[in-house]
Amino acid sequence: MTMQGIVAMFVLVELTTEKIDSILREARSRPYEPWCYWLADQYETAPPDTDEGGIDGTKAPIDKDWKSPFIGRTLRECADFLRKAPSSAWLDRNFFAVVEEHTLDKGVITLCRIGNWVGEGDEITSLPARLRESGDLLGGMDPDSWDEWLEDTKRTGKPA
Repeated sequence: MTMQGIVAMFVLVELTTEKIDSILREARSRPYEPWCYWLADQYETAPPDTDEGGIDGTKAPIDKDWKSPFIGRTLRECADFLRKAPSSAWLDRNFFAVVEEHTLDKGVITLCRIGNWVGEGDEITSLPARLRESGDLLGGMDPDSWDEWLEDTKRTGKPA
């Protein structure tokens, strides 16, 4: 399975725009790949659902005045925001990423899934993933991958 739209990235801690630019660039592991994360802020800035293809997420550098409205929020609040996004936004409704302080220094972000594989339910599961490989992980996922990554992470203590 590939992502069903651009993946929302919620910044839950105060960061400089330079640091956010660095995160976006690192997540885009190869320069010819699309920008796979949308820096979540308001629905109006979400990538539009269009038949034209070639839709990118947020490109670095971002506006120097950008501030995350999700600082201090919970995973549940992020999931609720994502689930309420208008259908005109080309966003993956099952998966999202969060930038948290305790993982940032390790080059890791938290990937989250809402519900089960097909998006049923509202339980949120999460796992740490290497930032540089996170887009590839989400883009190349099959139905068993998420559960395998969760088990591997619990067993080894290492990010996916």
